[in-house]
Amino acid sequence: MVNVMNRLGYDHCVCIPSIGIIGGFCVAWKRGIQCHMLEEFAEGLHLSIHMGENFPDWSLYCVYGTPYYSLKGSYWKWLSETVSNCNSPWVLLGDLNVILDDSKKEEGRTFQRKEGEFLSNFLFEVGGVDLGCDGGMCTWQNSRIAESRVRKRLNRAIADARWCIEFSNARVSKFPIKGSDHAPILLNIWGDQTRLRYLFRFLEVWTSRPDYDVIIQNLWRRAVTGEVAAQLQKKLKGMAHDLKKWNREVFGFCDKRLKELAAHLQAIQSAQISQYNVEREAEIQLDIIDMEAKMDRIWKQKSRENWLLNGDDNTKFFHKSTIIRRRRNFIGSIEDDQRVWLRQREEIGGYFQTKFKALYESSENDIGEDFESLFQDKVM
Repeated sequence: MVNVMNRLGYDHCVCIPSIGIIGGFCVAWKRGIQCHMLEEFAEGLHLSIHMGENFPDWSLYCVYGTPYYSLKGSYWKWLSETVSNCNSPWVLLGDLNVILDDSKKEEGRTFQRKEGEFLSNFLFEVGGVDLGCDGGMCTWQNSRIAESRVRKRLNRAIADARWCIEFSNARVSKFPIKGSDHAPILLNIWGDQTRLRYLFRFLEVWTSRPDYDVIIQNLWRRAVTGEVAAQLQKKLKGMAHDLKKWNREVFGFCDKRLKELAAHLQAIQSAQISQYNVEREAEIQLDIIDMEAKMDRIWKQKSRENWLLNGDDNTKFFHKSTIIRRRRNFIGSIEDDQRVWLRQREEIGGYFQTKFKALYESSENDIGEDFESLFQDKVM
């Protein structure tokens, strides 16, 4: 695992080896961030994170909740005591293997109230705040046929109020389930960042298309005027423009296409369980594997170009309350009527405006006799 992390660009990591296909943890980080493992549990890791002088040190708990009901009581008591003893801001990530209530489950056996008490009691005792999740509710599903498929929200990110204040823009995103029965979740402590416009880059993966040579020949043979040097410059500029357009319209942006496939997969996994949806999900999974192979070639090329960027108690109480309320009221994504998740600010705003206007629209403009009877005719 250490070698894998190094190949991915992570300079340091700590791991708990798996036993066969069971268990295993790995936390990796890049240069510029200092992580120190404070404790190693059978159920996970406790690390201290140092990000520089402008941020306080905070604790990261990576845990795996026991799936065995007979052990849940002792496990959650131990976890509450462990996290309560933490003196720094903290965040907890992992597969907790419990759900809070029956709204966090689809299909399967009837929800047991006792299971929800494990998590609710933990949140109360440690002062934890569920950081939520954009992109759908369920983060786990079994890999069975439609009649036996079950979905739950088992993976969560929980933090205390101090951590929420320091990283008030932090967001948790859920990605589609592929190659596992769990959906990956991403905790972005900085929130959304402004996208940058990049210069043209030739991608080696373009050559994988059979018609690539013909396209280049046709572009290069295009007639241009001027001096020889000016002709070369015009051809290179025109080729870059046309390759961008071809990449967008024909080859397809691999990352954009992957996002579209992921969105389709997200919609399928959020839709009603049926034989058609299960088969369609398998087809999309195969398309994602093919597109990820292309992305692998792109990242191998890009890896050669990578560069590193390097009050009083009452006031604190109200500040914490405001931060927590703001987080609970924040809408990072919403599912529309077609079960597609909208994540852009403009899309979400447009959806709410459309719904609000629909409340005051009438399909019948006839006032009716009952309403007219309220008025009396008068001649002035």
